[in-house]
Amino acid sequence: MGLLEFLFPSNSSSNRTSINRIKDAQKWKSLKNDYRAIRLEERIDDLEKDLMTLTLSFASLLDSINEKGVVTREEIREKIGQLDGLDGLNDGKLPISLIRNWTDDSGNS
Repeated sequence: MGLLEFLFPSNSSSNRTSINRIKDAQKWKSLKNDYRAIRLEERIDDLEKDLMTLTLSFASLLDSINEKGVVTREEIREKIGQLDGLDGLNDGKLPISLIRNWTDDSGNS
């Protein structure tokens, strides 16, 4: 006699069925979570590749406009310093929301 039969003698078979259903549900949930984790890792890898591609493209543009004399590296550094403070923080970052506001269709500058 198992513990379940001892504790619940009249319902031992229905208890086993319920426990098996719970186990199956937990197993399915675990598999779904594993799939989500793998998918998130793939998305992070894709974002890292995209960021590296954008960085290379951006560096190429900066280098080209510097070589052509359109703007110097020092002018770029100064502009970065000016734009860095737009969000009230001098942290070397600029929230994308500020750029979105500059480029929205409302015509506001």
